[in-house]
Amino acid sequence: MSGRTTRRHMLKFLAGSAVAIPFTPIPWKLLDDMAIWTQTWDRVPKLPRGKISTHFTTCTLCPASCAVRARCVGGIPVGLSGVAGHPLSFGVLCPLGLGAHQLPYHSRRLAGIVARSAGGNPEPASIDRIVTVLADAIRNRGETATSVALLDARPGRAVSALYRQLVAGLPDGVYLTSHAGGETWWLRLQQMLDRPYGPLGYDLENTRTILSFGSPVLDGWGTPGRMYRMRFGAEARRLQILQVETRPSRTAMFADRWLSVRPGSEGAFALGLAHVIVRERLHDEAGIRARAIDFETGAGADYVSLLTAFPPEKVATLTGLRSEEIIDTARLFAGNRPAIAVAERDPGGGPLDREAEVAIWGLNLLVGSVGRRGGIVPRAGLPDVPGLEGAETGHQMHLADVPDRSLRVLILDGCPSDSALPWPVLQQKLVGADALVVSLSPYFVGHARRATCMIPTPAWLEGFEEAPTPPGASRASLGLSTPMVPAPAQVVDPVEVMRRLARALDISLPGSGGCATLIQARVAAIQTAGRGRVFCPGDRRFAPVNSLGSSDALWKHLCESGVWINDEVAIAPMPSFRLLGPKAVGFRRLAALADGPPSGLLASDGAGGAVLMPYAIRGTAGEGPVTPLASKLSQESGLRRIPGMAVMHPDTGRGCGVRDGGRVRIRTAAGELETQVVFDPQVMSGVVHVAVGPDPDRRGETGENIGEQILELCVAEGHNTWRAAPAQLWEA
Repeated sequence: MSGRTTRRHMLKFLAGSAVAIPFTPIPWKLLDDMAIWTQTWDRVPKLPRGKISTHFTTCTLCPASCAVRARCVGGIPVGLSGVAGHPLSFGVLCPLGLGAHQLPYHSRRLAGIVARSAGGNPEPASIDRIVTVLADAIRNRGETATSVALLDARPGRAVSALYRQLVAGLPDGVYLTSHAGGETWWLRLQQMLDRPYGPLGYDLENTRTILSFGSPVLDGWGTPGRMYRMRFGAEARRLQILQVETRPSRTAMFADRWLSVRPGSEGAFALGLAHVIVRERLHDEAGIRARAIDFETGAGADYVSLLTAFPPEKVATLTGLRSEEIIDTARLFAGNRPAIAVAERDPGGGPLDREAEVAIWGLNLLVGSVGRRGGIVPRAGLPDVPGLEGAETGHQMHLADVPDRSLRVLILDGCPSDSALPWPVLQQKLVGADALVVSLSPYFVGHARRATCMIPTPAWLEGFEEAPTPPGASRASLGLSTPMVPAPAQVVDPVEVMRRLARALDISLPGSGGCATLIQARVAAIQTAGRGRVFCPGDRRFAPVNSLGSSDALWKHLCESGVWINDEVAIAPMPSFRLLGPKAVGFRRLAALADGPPSGLLASDGAGGAVLMPYAIRGTAGEGPVTPLASKLSQESGLRRIPGMAVMHPDTGRGCGVRDGGRVRIRTAAGELETQVVFDPQVMSGVVHVAVGPDPDRRGETGENIGEQILELCVAEGHNTWRAAPAQLWEA
């Protein structure tokens, strides 16, 4: 038979195809799609038309404040990328930032101001009604000692000073910051110092060793571009990374040494390292004795006496490591200086307890890393907003320090958070179901869904937003995000909400205008000080502030996505410090770490017992939504674990009777749920790791929010951390 294709063959093929098409789903699917499109023309994607241009701005979706190059059509962004040569972000954007121009059109945008009725159903409301309800609830103090609180999702902005000023005008007002971010980590060091040492940051460019206790150093930590450039970029130098972490994270996989320790043993491990450093005299003994108040007092309850309870052999039994590993790690850390120890949390997991943080900061103080180039260095703070200088700080607290059942009113700032804060942690601070919770957020996601009243605020690219100094930066900086997308009519500037509330409560707030006016006032203060330089992304050049001539010129540079970077600050002599931490910690609580992790956190591979540990990638488990690009990392590409998937060692699975790919039920003291199992031999036996984002809610889809449920399972009554929880597993 001839293998040639003839005209007869083609005609028979076409005729057969024409006869067969009606019996396939193709024409009926097209008809179905056309029927849907004709009813939803406003949702059909429309290609923009207009002049093609490039604009620069700053991403404010997380504290990193990366620079953004926006390709626009008709002035509307259609594609985002990093800015090459930028001194803070070095041309890198994370997956959330690359697709962030889609967020103003997210399907979970609040369509208007909403208040819940007596039955709990959301109903349309006006800003005047919300302000009246809020003012009445604030005035109604009742007979019990309760408070009114405002939770600032990102302290350090100009609007933060206005928040503090408003709260200071209330007799029972509290300005809150969350321990879900990195502020508590830095606060712990300030509590160990005898006097304030100013804002602090990492001098990473001169660091030789990073000892990380679970921080995602190579997976979005700090400013991602900064770490990528140092570790993988063309100018990469030899930076030694020692990762102390239970989970086989990307940082653990790329680290020079991965130390997989048992959950809850991080503090004991830090003290074990300190034991070796002191025993082998690897520390600056003269400097420590001169400044450490409690290093060796001779009274018994001092730091040297504490370390006797943490020899490597004892710490090995607590952590699951070999004593030789502990000794060698201490020598690597102390011998390859400048070195820093960091413990800023995973975006999905809770923070370490305060005893562990004190023990880890003790390592930095012991090897002389604080107040030293290549270690932790002081930086100047951002100038205060004129009229709000030194805004009241006496009413400031961290959320973890707020007594349970003490808040009758809670206002939630809607700035996107890059880390998870489980709702039960907030809920246990409220007086009960009658507490008034007001959300200032563009989206109906996360905590906003539980609020009593919801006021939509501008999304990114819809208004002026400030990008203050990223946490851990060695120099102060200020960037600006300007409007590039028209804001919907229903959005309200959060500054306007505060000013309306102040008028209703007869509280005087300085100045007038909205968020842009506050930021302009801070920019004018920078110009008056005359310090620092401005980087201009268009020509990639720096211009000294004192050469610009006026605050209007500086404002123009920042509106064009220039970034102001302050000069270096001279390192002042270190104050005296307490290695045993503040009074709330001390010798006794640190010595208790030698007894091992809290009950239930000892990993077990028998009888279905395990330790549940949540985790997430940056920006997918916080309070903001995610873009389709970010969700594809886990939903389609498989580059990230699907939210809710329980990853465990095969031995752990066999111990509770489940198989790879099967279903498992997880129960803790807070509840239970069912999810899918994946075996991974790199996971520690007796530990279950579960990704907690992005949930369907934040992807703009319907579905079970299993990530939020996992976080809720990890929050025990009366506790403020959700890093790990004892759990029972069995086959579903």
